Amino acid sequence: MIITLFKKHVSAGPGLVTLEVIAQHADGRRFEMEIRSAAATDEQGRITGFRGITRDITEARRAAISLEQARKKLNLLNIVTFQDVQSAVFALSAYLVLIRQLGPDAKITGFLDKEEEIIHKISSSLNFSRNYQDMGMNPPRWQNVSQTFRFAISHLDFLQVTHHIETGNLEIYADPLLEKVFFNLMENALRHGKDVSEVRVWCQEKTDGLVLSVGDNGIGIPQEEKHMIFDRGYGKDTGLGLFLVREILSITGMSVRETGTPGKGTRFEILIPRGAYRNQSME
Repeated sequence: MIITLFKKHVSAGPGLVTLEVIAQHADGRRFEMEIRSAAATDEQGRITGFRGITRDITEARRAAISLEQARKKLNLLNIVTFQDVQSAVFALSAYLVLIRQLGPDAKITGFLDKEEEIIHKISSSLNFSRNYQDMGMNPPRWQNVSQTFRFAISHLDFLQVTHHIETGNLEIYADPLLEKVFFNLMENALRHGKDVSEVRVWCQEKTDGLVLSVGDNGIGIPQEEKHMIFDRGYGKDTGLGLFLVREILSITGMSVRETGTPGKGTRFEILIPRGAYRNQSME
């Protein structure tokens, strides 16, 4: 004999109700049970009863709790490791500055340049690892494109760059790291676009969704490189920025491609599926 003590969770879908309950055996042992039930109908569509299944989910719940605890421990380990390595990188950078102040000869200066380049790559890889670790950790949410883009460029030297944001009240359903998407796109433009002086953000609704475009007036990307720029490791630095952009967007079903004209600037087009964007001006 099984006695249901209390409901723990209830969810409903098309024609299906799922209950999670705490139940108790006749011997007093408690366990978690899932009940799935749906209406049974005859040939005329009339409800004749209900049918369903029950299963003991106690072990599945224990496994999920153990997995969550393990994830938290790994996350803590990563945080501590990141902080230790970043502290070491900061100290190395400080010593390099002190050595340069001593006025070393040209040969030593060349070695120092190489060391600084390596330190930069280590720091970039650490930042990438931290961001990649955070992807999907928090649920997606509705975010205002204009506001998020402005937050992103506030961390960059945009004093000499004119920006036009033509998205109105557009909001998209994306991972909380959406700001990092815009930051990486704009950092990439400033670093590799050569004398970028203007950036534009606009959108256009199409049959399969909304295209959000981010463009600049830099030197653009060579045609033969366009299919590789989102691959991990490709690029002049760590090759992680655009790879991270693609990964963050993919969490909520978005994709990105580069469609700019070489010599006239880059244009990143983000395809947002229907249901993942909303704008009062469109309704």
